[in-house]
Amino acid sequence: MENANEVKTIVQEKENAAASSRKPAIIFIVVALLLVVGGLLWLAVNQYQQPASQVSPQTTVAPKAVAPTPTPATLDEQLNSITVEDTDSDFATIDSDLQNL
Repeated sequence: MENANEVKTIVQEKENAAASSRKPAIIFIVVALLLVVGGLLWLAVNQYQQPASQVSPQTTVAPKAVAPTPTPATLDEQLNSITVEDTDSDFATIDSDLQNL
C-alpha cells in the first residue's frame, strides 16, 4: 500500500510540475498573439490614412468667382431701391402690451 501511495504522490508531483512549467509558455503565447493582433489592427487603421505630403496631384481647386467691386453709384441705387414700410403698425401690439403693465 505504501508503494501505491508513493507512486500516486510521485505522479501527482510530476503532473503539478508539468502544469506549472506550462504556465510561462501559455502566458508567452497569449502575449505574442495579442501583439500580433494589435499590430495587424494598427496596420489596417494606418493603411487608409494618407500623409499630407503624398496628396495625389490630380486634386484641383476650383477658381473662386470674384464679385465686382461696388461703386458709389451702384450703392446709392441699391439703397434707394429698398422700401421701408411703416414700422409703427408692427410695434402697436407691443406698445399696447407695455401700456397694460
